[in-house]
Amino acid sequence: MAKYEIDPSEANNLDSRVWAQESFMISKSTVYPYVQPNQALSDDYIQQAKTAAERQVVLGGHRLANLLKSFKLHGHEDVVEKSYTSMVFDAVANVFAF
Repeated sequence: MAKYEIDPSEANNLDSRVWAQESFMISKSTVYPYVQPNQALSDDYIQQAKTAAERQVVLGGHRLANLLKSFKLHGHEDVVEKSYTSMVFDAVANVFAF
C-alpha cells in the first residue's frame, strides 16, 4: 500500500485552474490558520505541513505522468505503461530522501 493513496479522478484532472484552487484551499486549511506572527511553528504544524506537501508532490507526479501520456508521443510504444509512473515515483523518492 502506498503512503499516499491518490484517487484516479484527482490524478486524471489536468485542469490547472483546479490545481490552483486545491492549493489555495490547502493553504487556507493547513498553513495560514496555524501561523502566528512572532511565534515558532509547532512540531504538529510542521508534521501536518510536511504531510500535506508530500501528498501534493505525489499527486503532482501522477498528474505529470498523465499529462505526458496525454501528448500521445510516437516512438515510445515499447515503454511499459507503468514506467511513467515508476519514473515519477523514483524522482519523488529522491526528493524526500534526505
